[in-house]
Amino acid sequence: MLDTPKCLNTSKVDRLKKELAENVFADIAVIYKALSHPSRLQVLYLLSLEPCCVCDLSHVMGIPVPTASQYLRILRKAGLVDFKKDGKFIIYSLTLTAQNLGDLGKLNRG
Repeated sequence: MLDTPKCLNTSKVDRLKKELAENVFADIAVIYKALSHPSRLQVLYLLSLEPCCVCDLSHVMGIPVPTASQYLRILRKAGLVDFKKDGKFIIYSLTLTAQNLGDLGKLNRG
């Protein structure tokens, strides 16, 4: 059995435990996981420049369409990318959540 140290500030510990229990960290982890791949960051960067269809992303990045679609699926699941239909095309753009992550345009501009 582990010894539990006596805490001098029990109200602080109780307050922090309540905060920890009330926050939803699973949603935040999904976002960080989506951001953990360099190619998905490239997709976000390109979409920060302008909305694109999957074909455009595929050609610009030099990857197969199914790969680009997979990146977009993960980013959509994380709430970072949204889409709208434009005729037979689906145009992807950043959500407000993704826009609030920071200035992706500064990534390669020092």
